[in-house]
Amino acid sequence: MKPSLSQDTEALIGKQLFEHAPIGLAVSLGNTVFVRVNPAFCRFLGYSKQELLGKTVRDVTHPDDWATSAKLIRKFRSTRKPTKPFEKRYRHKNGQAVWGEVSLFVIRDDGCKTHCTMAQVVDITERKEAEEALRLSNERFRVALAGSPITVFTQDRDLRYTWAYNPVSPVKLEDFLGKTDSDIFNSHEAKKLMRIKWEVMRTGVGRHDEVVLHACDDEKVFDAMYEPLRDASGKIAGVICAAIDITDRKLLEESLEQKVKDRTARLRQLTEELVISEHRERRRIADVLHEQLQQNLCGLKYRASQLKDDSSTPAMIDWADQQEKGLDDAIQLTRTLTTDLHPTVLSHLGIREAMEWLATDVNKKMGLSITVITDKRVPMIKGELKMFVFEAARELLLNVVKHAKVKTAKLLFSSMDANRVKLQVRDKGVGFDPKQNGKEINHFGLFRIQERAESFGGDFQVVSQPNNGTCVTLILPRR
Repeated sequence: MKPSLSQDTEALIGKQLFEHAPIGLAVSLGNTVFVRVNPAFCRFLGYSKQELLGKTVRDVTHPDDWATSAKLIRKFRSTRKPTKPFEKRYRHKNGQAVWGEVSLFVIRDDGCKTHCTMAQVVDITERKEAEEALRLSNERFRVALAGSPITVFTQDRDLRYTWAYNPVSPVKLEDFLGKTDSDIFNSHEAKKLMRIKWEVMRTGVGRHDEVVLHACDDEKVFDAMYEPLRDASGKIAGVICAAIDITDRKLLEESLEQKVKDRTARLRQLTEELVISEHRERRRIADVLHEQLQQNLCGLKYRASQLKDDSSTPAMIDWADQQEKGLDDAIQLTRTLTTDLHPTVLSHLGIREAMEWLATDVNKKMGLSITVITDKRVPMIKGELKMFVFEAARELLLNVVKHAKVKTAKLLFSSMDANRVKLQVRDKGVGFDPKQNGKEINHFGLFRIQERAESFGGDFQVVSQPNNGTCVTLILPRR
C-alpha cells in the first residue's frame, strides 16, 4: 500500500507553498477582486496584504496596459485554459511602473466548477529596465553614427566577423559575416590584419593603425582602432574595431603633397636662376672694376708719377706724391673688390687649388691658420656649383674668425660617392648649444648657405657643443 498524506497535511503544504513562494501569487474572483495574495506579490506592488485585498486587477494595472490585459483576461475566461506567460506593467503604490510576467490558472473545486482565478506574477522590472537601457543605448549609437564614415565591427577569437554596423559601400553585411579576413582580402592584407588582431587579443592592449584594403575591385584606406572584446567575466572573447574611411582625405593629401613638391621645385628653380643672375652680375661688375676702373686708375697713377718727375717745386712734388699714394690705395681696393666679387682663381684653377688659395688668402687677411685636406678623388665641378662651394667655404671660415675665438681651423673637401661631394669646416673653439639658441642656424650667412644647399638638392648640418668646437657639413650633388 502506497503511503499518502492526509487532506489536512496537503492543505497545510499548499498554504506554506503559497505564503513562501518567491514569485507573486494572487487569487481573484470572477469580478477580478483579489481575495488572497502572498507576501511576494505584496512586495512587488508595495502594498500590505490588507491594502490589496478588495482591490481589483484594474486598480493595480498600469493604465496604458489595461486594454491589452482586459482582452487577455476575457479570452482566459472564455477558454478556461492556462494562458501563455505575457508581460504587462503594474502600478506600484509609489506611482512608478513595475513589470511582471503573468501566467493565469483556473482553480476548480471537486465538482469541476470554476471557483476562482490564480495569477502567477514574476517580477521582471530589472530585466525590462536593462532591455530599455540597452535599446536606448543602441538607438543613441545608431543616431551618433548615422551618416558618419565610421564602421564598427566585432570578431570572435577565431577572427570570424560576428557583427557590423555601417559597412563600407559596396560591401554588404552578408558578404563577410561568419567569414575571416582570409576569405575577403588578398593574402598579404589578410595576414597584416590578422597579425594586428592576434596581437591585440594576446596583449589585451588596443592598437591604432592605418591600413589599405582591396575589396570588390576597390581600394580603401582606413584609420582603424582595435580593442580587445571581453565577455561578462572579463575574458577576451575577440576584437572590436572602429574604422574611418579616409580614402578621400589621403587622395587630397597626396594631391596637396604633389602640389607642394611642384611648388618647391619651382621655387628652387627660381632661386637658382636668381643666384645665377647674381653671379653673372657680380662677374660683370668685377670685369668693369678690373678692365675699366683699374686701368683708368693705373693711367692716373702714371700721370701723377710723370708729374712728380717733371715738377721742380717741392710743393708740387709733394702733392703729386700724395696723389700717387692715393691712387695706389684705390687700385688695391678695386683689386680686393674684384676678388671678393668673383675670384679669378675660379676661372683658372680647379676646386682643390681654389681651396688652397682661399686658405692662404684668409690667413693673410685675417690671421686664421687653416689646414686644407682635399680628396684626390674629388671630381671636377664647374659653374655655379663650384662658385657656391667656394663662397660657402669662405663664409664658414669667416664665421670661425668672428665667433670661434681660435687661431686654427680645418677645411676638408672630399668625394662621398660617385654622385656627391662633401665640404666640412671644423674648429675647436667656444662652440654653442643649438637647443639653447632655439635654432642651429641663427646667422644670416649660415641660413643663406642652407637655403642654397637645399636649392641644389643638398644637405646642410651644424654640430656644436659649448667649449667643444663646431663642425659644419655641406653635402652636395656633383651636378
